[in-house]
Order: sequence, then C-alpha cells, then structure tokens
Amino acid sequence: MMTPDTGQEGSEDTRMVKNIIINLVDSVVYSQRASDVKSDIEKIKREISDRLGKVNEVAAGISSVLKNYEEEDAIKAFADTRKQITEFTSMALDQYRKKLEKELTTSISEKEEEVISDETKALRSLESFLAKDPLPLEDLGITVKATEGGYEGRARYRCGQGIKYEFTLNTRNVEVFRNLLEFTSFAKGIKIPVRTGGSWIAREPAVDFERMGKYYLSSSELSKEHLISVFTNQEKGSEFRFVYSKSEETSFVHIEYKDKAETVDITSQPALNKNLDTDALRSAFDSLMESLSILEDNKLKLSRLTLNDDDLISEMRCFDFLIQVIRLLSPPVKEAFAFLIEKAGNYITEKKNGETDREYIESRLKLLGERAPEIMKLLDLDFMQKNEAEES
Repeated sequence: MMTPDTGQEGSEDTRMVKNIIINLVDSVVYSQRASDVKSDIEKIKREISDRLGKVNEVAAGISSVLKNYEEEDAIKAFADTRKQITEFTSMALDQYRKKLEKELTTSISEKEEEVISDETKALRSLESFLAKDPLPLEDLGITVKATEGGYEGRARYRCGQGIKYEFTLNTRNVEVFRNLLEFTSFAKGIKIPVRTGGSWIAREPAVDFERMGKYYLSSSELSKEHLISVFTNQEKGSEFRFVYSKSEETSFVHIEYKDKAETVDITSQPALNKNLDTDALRSAFDSLMESLSILEDNKLKLSRLTLNDDDLISEMRCFDFLIQVIRLLSPPVKEAFAFLIEKAGNYITEKKNGETDREYIESRLKLLGERAPEIMKLLDLDFMQKNEAEES
C-alpha cells in the first residue's frame, strides 16, 4: 500500500492515477460519443429509405387510382387528364423527394462532423496518455529514414498485455536530422577499408580505403542495445551497413560494404578489420545513439495502437485499452487509487474548488456511465456503491 509520501502531488503514483482518470477516461467518453452518433447516422439512413419508400408508394397509389377510374368507367376523354395529373404529381413528388433528401443529407453531414470531432478528441486523449511513457516497456525501437531532403522518424513501443503503439517523431526539433546527415558530421576525415589486393612490394596485401565524405545516413534503427545504420553514396551506388552493439560491459561494431560489384563483410576479414579506426567509429555511433534518444522525446502524433495486433484506433476501442492498461499496471495502480480515495485529500490539482481527490475520482469514473462498474471492480473499488447506499 502507498504511504503518504508516495501519494504526494507530483509523485509517480499520483501522476499515474491522474493520467488514467483524465486522459483515458476522456478517450472512452469521446469514443462512446462517436459511436452513439454513428448509430444516429444509421437511423437517419434508415429513415431516408423509409420515407422515400413512402413517397414512391404515394406516387404508385395515385397512378393506380387514376388508371382504375379510367378503365372502370371507360372514359376515353379522361386519358389526357390522367396524363396531366400524373405528370404534375410526379413533378411535385420529385421536388418533395429532393427536399427530403437534402434535409436528411445535411443532417448526416452534421453528424459525420461530430463523429470526426469526437474521434479526434479521443485520439488526442490517447496521445496525451501514451506521450508520458506510462507503461512498462518490453521493447522500444527508434527509426529514422531519409525522405525528401530530411528524415521521417518513428518510435515503436511494445508493452505487456499485447499492447503495441507507435508515434511519429518531429525530426525538425533535433538539429542533426533537419537535413541529410553526412557520416563526417560525427567523424571527420575517417576512411574505411573495403578491399584487399595483391602487392609486388610488401608481404601484406594492399588495402583499398573508402572515404566517407559523400556518404549520408539513409536509415537507422535504435533498439535497447543495438544500433543498425545504413550510409549511402548515391553517386557510386554503394553503401555501408553498420551494426553497433553496446552494453554496460562492452561494445563492438560490425560493418558490411556493398557496391555494384560485390558485398564485403569487413569485420570478418582480419586484413580489413585491423585497419578500422574502431575508437572513432564507436564515438560516432555513440553520438548518433544520443541524437536518436533525444528524438524519441519529440513525439509528434500517435500513428498506431494495437491490442493483440487488433487496430484500436480505427475501431476506437478505447474502453478495451483502458481495461488492459489497468491490468498491466496492477497492483500498483490499485494501491494508488485506494490511497487517494481513503485519504480523501488534495494530492490531485486538476479539481474544482473544495473537491477532494475521492470526489474528483468518483466524478471522473461516473463519466463512463454503464461501464463504470466494470472499471470499479477491476480497481477493487466500491466507494461509489457505498455512496449510493448512504444516500438511499
């Protein structure tokens, strides 16, 4: 159970509760509103079909009455009159039909705008929740890819309970990724051995070196202990693939060179490997790793959120996500809620004047409507039921 110290405003536990009851609850509320409005749209579409069907029935009924009158009484002179009435009726009903379609179409358009607005708010709420890195990670991958003179950046996260999500990153906020990044930005004057050849003079084979001045970063991916980067020289049609592995104890660099003629595993060839400036390479890749880590803090947009590989964003399954988050963060999240409710203090600042944490949490959970009891049960809370019993 939490202690008073850990329940303070600004503590990790308090922030966790606030993040859930503000951002995740909002995401559920807005997604439910969007779902309700979608249901309204379907009702309007059915109404359009029903009402237009009745208009057609009216037209058919009038036509049938006129035809029967003419045929039963054998009044040939009525034929012209029937035609005039039918044409007038058809024209009048067509005008009414268009008016009806316009009214209902306008109503649908207004509803569709509501859906877009509510789904956007739900997505922004999910973004606000996940941007704070609230979930324990099993894996994190940060990637950049060259595009149109700059870089596209993404961060991919894998958590427990089948949760995965992805953010696009704002590369414009990190100086080294604003333009195409040359290798020499990290290590000036460096050259890398790429081939060996025979020599008539020395016993050692001759080594061909490749200068890195015209190589730029085309892609890079940083995971927990590995950095995989590709530097390309478009003029020569050649590239280097570097795999930099680093732990607390050691680090090593694996290098592969590829051009139009062949692919060379530089690291595995002693004659080439011994000519590598490994210190300069390590320093260069340490700098690149640091830049990528800084980039990860510049989240731009939540681009993907899945639960057991099911797309939660397109389906707006925010309530399912809330449930999985609580399960993933338990038992600490249950203890945090229990502490704030039992103390009925003022650790949470986002409240109305005089409102206790208990009252604020209760008011936020009530926004979930019929779904609130399921969340209460998951959190082992029963204070809302107690309040209802006391009131009765």
